[in-house]
Amino acid sequence: VHGGDNHKEVANTLINMGAACSSLGDSTAALEHYERSLAIRRKLHCEDTHPAVAATLANIAERNLGSVYHSQGDFTRALETYERTLEINQRTMPITRRDQEVANTLSSMGAAYASLGEHTCAVEHYGRSLAIRRKLHPQGKNPLAADTALFIVDAHALGLVYHSRGDFSRAREIYERTLATRRRVHGDNHHAVAETQNCLGAVYDSLGDHTRALEHYEGSLTIRRRVHGGDNHKEVANTLINMGAACSSLGDSTAALEHYERSLAIRRKVHGGDNHQEVADTLRSMGAAYASLGDSTRAVEHDDRSLAIRR
Repeated sequence: VHGGDNHKEVANTLINMGAACSSLGDSTAALEHYERSLAIRRKLHCEDTHPAVAATLANIAERNLGSVYHSQGDFTRALETYERTLEINQRTMPITRRDQEVANTLSSMGAAYASLGEHTCAVEHYGRSLAIRRKLHPQGKNPLAADTALFIVDAHALGLVYHSRGDFSRAREIYERTLATRRRVHGDNHHAVAETQNCLGAVYDSLGDHTRALEHYEGSLTIRRRVHGGDNHKEVANTLINMGAACSSLGDSTAALEHYERSLAIRRKVHGGDNHQEVADTLRSMGAAYASLGDSTRAVEHDDRSLAIRR
């Protein structure tokens, strides 16, 4: 119909195909479709009499391309693509969408920098994204808006970065604010609330306050069981592992072992047996608990089973 590839409808279809492949987990095929769409949109951008419209389309292609590189673990290529997206946003994006799109791209860049271990850059980009989102959606106005949800996600991610870089007090402050906001937006029984409570537990563990850590883990566990309809979910198993570690730090190896055993049973069901890293990790934790209880035989038994899986 269009005599070849150089038409916006072809580019649009390629974007949709890329999104479908991405949803199916085929990031290689998604990348191919996004790259072809991007090439077409760059050509159209030079010819289009409405550059702002063309820039918007190019931005979508660039951002999707960056997301695929990110999912493939190629964070350097992802950053290069996000930087081009940011340049398009700032130079030609219609003013009605510019701030929102810039915030989205800065958030993606923060995630890429965090994955590269460049925590200072991650903090900078998440901070800039949050500043824009605060301007767009002041606290208390339209709490269910999509951008408010993105604001919360950025704040949570910033807490993770501070935690990773060892700034536990700052991470705790951010998590506590995020928890309050998530409760206000979602109510108490929501997976996002459970996620932040779990992170708060981890940061209290890092601060040495294992009793407070355990309180937050228990709150997270209650919500996750309710959300997932019982115990058989990896998030429940993860929380039980964290509770076991907190009990161990408090010197209660018996309680720690109980949590580890429950986590092990779930992880075996979730992963279909023993041959998984998480099962090996749980067995190793159980070995340490048995050693603390003075049961050397069972400690060695669990350590050996953990080692056999890792091999």
